[in-house]
Amino acid sequence: MCVEFEPDSSRITYVAQVLMAARQRSPIRFYGNAVGVVVNYGPDTAVRVDLDGTPQEILTAACRPGQLTFAIRGRPVSPGALAAILGDLNSIPSC
Repeated sequence: MCVEFEPDSSRITYVAQVLMAARQRSPIRFYGNAVGVVVNYGPDTAVRVDLDGTPQEILTAACRPGQLTFAIRGRPVSPGALAAILGDLNSIPSC
C-alpha cells in the first residue's frame, strides 16, 4: 500500500499519516489485518513500526511496492531458505 503524504507535511508526521491509512484500509484482502508499516524516508533509509507506532527496525534500504518479504517471528527469511521450507513450487501439479 502506498500513501501520499499531506502536502507541506513534515517528515515527523509521516508515521502517523501511514498508520491512519493502514487502519482505514485493514484488513487487506487476501492478507488479513495489518500488523505494522514501513515508512521510506529515502532510498537507503526506512523504519518499520508496529500499529502502536513503536519503532521495530531501522532498515538500510527502502521497501519497494510490489516486493514481498517473508518473516517468521519477526525475522526475515531469505528466498533460498523459503524455497527450502516450501520446496519446489513448480513441481506442484496445477488444477
